[in-house]
Amino acid sequence: MCHPVRSCTLNHEDGFSSAFVVAHETGHVLGMEHDGQGNRCGDETAMGSVMAPLVQAAFHRYHWSMCSGQELKRYIQTYDCLLDDPFKHDWPQLPELPGINYSMDEQCRFDFGVGYKICTSFRTFDPCKQLWCSHPDNPYFCKTKKGPPLDGTECAPGKWCYKGHCMWKNPNQLKQDGAWGSWSKYGSCSRSCGTGVRFRTRQCNNPAPSNGGQDCPGVNYEYQLCNTNECPKHFEDFRAQQCQLRNSNFEFQNAKHHWLPYEHPDANKRCHLYCQSKETGDVAYMKQLVHDGTRCSYKDAYSICVRGECVKVGCDREIGSNKVEDKCGVCGGDNSHCRTVKGTFTRTPKKPGKDMWKLPAAANKFL
Repeated sequence: MCHPVRSCTLNHEDGFSSAFVVAHETGHVLGMEHDGQGNRCGDETAMGSVMAPLVQAAFHRYHWSMCSGQELKRYIQTYDCLLDDPFKHDWPQLPELPGINYSMDEQCRFDFGVGYKICTSFRTFDPCKQLWCSHPDNPYFCKTKKGPPLDGTECAPGKWCYKGHCMWKNPNQLKQDGAWGSWSKYGSCSRSCGTGVRFRTRQCNNPAPSNGGQDCPGVNYEYQLCNTNECPKHFEDFRAQQCQLRNSNFEFQNAKHHWLPYEHPDANKRCHLYCQSKETGDVAYMKQLVHDGTRCSYKDAYSICVRGECVKVGCDREIGSNKVEDKCGVCGGDNSHCRTVKGTFTRTPKKPGKDMWKLPAAANKFL
């Protein structure tokens, strides 16, 4: 894609169906291979996949195969030349259906050359099934590119072609509501321990909304908690780690600082990364959200930030749970499992000090 002399394609314009050839060759430039050659998408070629070895896509039947999508996703991150600033262009306003502006005769001329018109030597039951063309010099020799006329082409008074059929004109018929595609697999966990988050997504493309149709209802992603086991370093502070990473590259008031974690007093901003300078005490916003899985507050050991929002998590590590630890440290307990440890120390303490007694792990509520 970014090679100085190879990032282009040369295509012969041969009618409206040339759009699929242009798309096919552009797919190669972007790193896509032919469907069925070195991948498992050979079955999609007969259904009009754009990257079929022999392009059979038509305006009523075309799609990008799963393999094309995977190959694009694999290589797109390496194309640094695409990171330039986009430019604005006043593209022409197109009609909702492309055939509105072109008659069947005009489409024949684009497909086969000057003088060609719709074939009148024989009539098919539905002229929108396939576009047949002939030249007046040889009217009985009819040719086709095996595709229907463009959607919106007038096929009879008050009718137009739509998806290969001659239908009465109805603006509402153009509206297509969106429907969700299938869910992706869950991605990797945002943390290796201490409770992270992993996501799965879906796209509103089955079909995509068009011509004023409604968007898909609901959300396009779901998440679940993962790696909820505590980290080996019991007092490891995930927010502090994120602030420390800014020590070498974030300047505040023309100076570098040692950054410490800072919990914003505004609960709505606690999932944004704020850090406090060890040297000056100044608080700075690092212009980013905290990583998914960061605790919302030091006063809540379980609720975490997900995409900039605080998500309530109970002590049972379930999203939306209201369970809390009782006085004994038991999740959802009734304070009946507490064990009181008492001791009396009567000796005079000596420097540098002397152990009085050892507290058991996870002990709390000291008096």
